[in-house]
Amino acid sequence: MLYSMPNRTKSCLALLLSLVLVAPAVASDRAKFSAGVQLLREGKPVQALANLTAAEKSYPEGSVPVELLADLALAAWHSGESGRAETYAERAAARDSQFAFLRDTIVGAARLEDARAAMAPQAKGQPGHAPSPQAAPDIAKAKEHVDRSVASFERAVGVRPGSKEARNNLERALLLKKKIEELEKQQKDKKKDDDKKNEKKKKDDKKKDDQKDKKKDDQKKAEQPPKPKPNPQKDQKDQKDQKPQKKQKQQKQNQQKQGQQKQGQQKQGQQPAKPLNLSEEQKKRLLERLQQLIQEKLKYRSKLVPKHQPGKRDW
Repeated sequence: MLYSMPNRTKSCLALLLSLVLVAPAVASDRAKFSAGVQLLREGKPVQALANLTAAEKSYPEGSVPVELLADLALAAWHSGESGRAETYAERAAARDSQFAFLRDTIVGAARLEDARAAMAPQAKGQPGHAPSPQAAPDIAKAKEHVDRSVASFERAVGVRPGSKEARNNLERALLLKKKIEELEKQQKDKKKDDDKKNEKKKKDDKKKDDQKDKKKDDQKKAEQPPKPKPNPQKDQKDQKDQKPQKKQKQQKQNQQKQGQQKQGQQKQGQQPAKPLNLSEEQKKRLLERLQQLIQEKLKYRSKLVPKHQPGKRDW
């Protein structure tokens, strides 16, 4: 049990006797409050929660007795409504610090259940079909919940160091935390091993593919006809035969070039010279220049002819 139910119920009953002034004005609501406390003491949290909820509604907002909030938290928790239990416990602790132990115990237990649920998810399956394999634990979520559970139970132990139940709750949370950490380590080690295996498999597959490709290349080479072996004598003979052919080809090309050049010159020679349109003055100057050149040529030739010397023959 989260909280000592018999002692907690007796405490609420004692408080009810001393809180006549804050009890509901309607007798039927007071009866539901009392009945809820009695049902909670008898271990009937569902019926107790219904009666206590009806009693809560009879109070104006913000004036619900803190003891009623505490009893509602206990009834909700034992009815399986952890969310409502946490809400009522928080409200009670905010109103009176003596209920901090109740709040920390309920919150710690709720987070402990969440951590266990994350560690053991339900197998998924459709009705009428075989269930699928169980999903892997959500380590991250389990760690988050168990850390909050440990923190809450540590606060509860701090409030009541002598409470054996508080110490047992903390011990259970710490054991689950250790189990989660060990499982997390196992998963990390397994991931490393799987990565190594996958890497090795990739290398082996690549090696096999390379061997297959090499085998195919070898088969293709084997199917191709063998290349002829080189014959030095035949190569020399071919080179000798090719030399005259190359020479003849070169001569033929030279002859073609010469023929083309001659044809070009003939075409140029056949073209009639265009008459020069010179003025009388230009013609006169041109004639004078021509006569000057002739005289210079005669002088130059006379210098080249040696003078006759007496007593020597000219030949």
